[in-house]
Amino acid sequence: MIRSFVVQQTRAISAVNAFSAARSFSSSQTVLKKAQKKAHKSAEPVDEAAGESVAPLDLDSLDAKYKKTLQVFNEKLKEIRTSKIDVSKFTSIPVTLQHGESHLLNEIATLQLRGNRLSIVVFDPKHVKYVSTSILSHLNITPQVDPKNNQTLLVSSDTDSGDDSSHESQILKEIKQLHDHFRNSPSKHSLSQIRAGGLSHLKRALKSKDIDKDSFRKQSERVEKAFKDYSDKLASAFKAAQNSSR
Repeated sequence: MIRSFVVQQTRAISAVNAFSAARSFSSSQTVLKKAQKKAHKSAEPVDEAAGESVAPLDLDSLDAKYKKTLQVFNEKLKEIRTSKIDVSKFTSIPVTLQHGESHLLNEIATLQLRGNRLSIVVFDPKHVKYVSTSILSHLNITPQVDPKNNQTLLVSSDTDSGDDSSHESQILKEIKQLHDHFRNSPSKHSLSQIRAGGLSHLKRALKSKDIDKDSFRKQSERVEKAFKDYSDKLASAFKAAQNSSR
């Protein structure tokens, strides 16, 4: 009888242990599932831009940038058109020095155009006379020594008697390069980059829901219209400069 009682107690304890183990396993599974679900949620990509507020596009400021680009373009055009000295004719002049050694002018001096005057700064003061002789020989121009610096030779526009047609071609080339730079270059001051910046701003504002689709469309049209208007003005100034340089 005692043995029967012990057996019953043993079976009861085993049942309790089995129940506890099953319950513990079930709890562990529940905790694991919750942890996995939480990890899955945290792994989901978050659109940071959608939650960021974007300030409204200042169309007046954008227009001012377009206007500034056109202004600087016209100023640069004026500098090119008023210059009557073709620097490229001077840079490749061969200069023969004392012992028969020959160098191009831009190898032994720096050349800088300031308005209608070309300044030639010779590195070695002993070479000034050789530079002056070479310029006279190749271009039939007599440069003047700067009274403030005996290493500097000056050539003014009224003494440059070079080939006018060659100089005209050079000016037309520079005008074209200037137009392309202010119209389409990667510079932040070019019309195309100002336009791109405005449209990019509007796209961010639309994505962050600071503006609706209708506002996005209307403001984009204003950016595009301003770009076209100033592109036309740039083209008109470019053509006028071309015609006056021929």
